[in-house]
Amino acid sequence: GRWSQAGWPARRLLELRGNARRFQCSEPCCGETWEAEEELGFTVVEGRAVGLLPSCRYCSEVARPWVRLARWDEAFLDDPSGCGETSSSMGAWLGRISDPVVVQLELSENALDEGYRDMLEDAVKGLTHFRHVRVILGADPE
Repeated sequence: GRWSQAGWPARRLLELRGNARRFQCSEPCCGETWEAEEELGFTVVEGRAVGLLPSCRYCSEVARPWVRLARWDEAFLDDPSGCGETSSSMGAWLGRISDPVVVQLELSENALDEGYRDMLEDAVKGLTHFRHVRVILGADPE
């Protein structure tokens, strides 16, 4: 969410863990995600949302943030329409560019687990000009 707000084209972002500013159906009954219309408030003491919870326009079930809660989160929509390139289409897109230069930026509070790293590596397999930059916030320097 922050990358597109900063001006990066959403169709060029690969958001493996999703985007907290988008929602999806909690079931999920459809393959769509949508922008959060309003920010929910939050009570610190009770840990509850304040305001109306967003709901799916198709089945009326409560919506959830479009965020991968864990690698095995089976309800997470991997390929919602209009939300940027998926790892497979990212590879196809890079294949259409002659000699692309790619910088993969990993910003995290902890290191990505191997499953995410495998997805990233598959997306850039075979590229000559590729760099991975990892910034782990709050980590002790090694």
